[in-house]
Amino acid sequence: MKVVGSRSLLLVGLLVVVGLPLLGAWLRRHQSPRCALDGLAIDRRFQVRVVERTGQAHCFCCVRCASQWLARQAVPAGAVYVTDEATSAEIAAERAIFVESAIVGQPTTGNRVHVFRTEADALMHARAFAGQILTDADRPFARGRP
Repeated sequence: MKVVGSRSLLLVGLLVVVGLPLLGAWLRRHQSPRCALDGLAIDRRFQVRVVERTGQAHCFCCVRCASQWLARQAVPAGAVYVTDEATSAEIAAERAIFVESAIVGQPTTGNRVHVFRTEADALMHARAFAGQILTDADRPFARGRP
């Protein structure tokens, strides 16, 4: 009878070791993406995606988190993509217009930098929310700075 008990215990142990990770992955399959810096759920309207030169991508909840993460990296990113708040379309950061305004887009990080594809949308946001269009070295992800 001891052999049967030992086999049952071994089988249960094996099921736990193999089954728990599979159960966890199954439960998380519909979970929203998380910020690579602070683990917050990502609101797609403010998402930033950084692609390393190796091709590995990292998603962030806001411009502030992506900037902080990039500042810690020894090698500059291959590409940075931001999300236009007006259309939710992803665009290359170098083509985006950034506005710093009174509106906090990500309350946890305090991010006040907003992203737009068109100058008209950026100006409308800046006028409506006491903002200013960021230029030159003040732009996030400008050459030579995170």
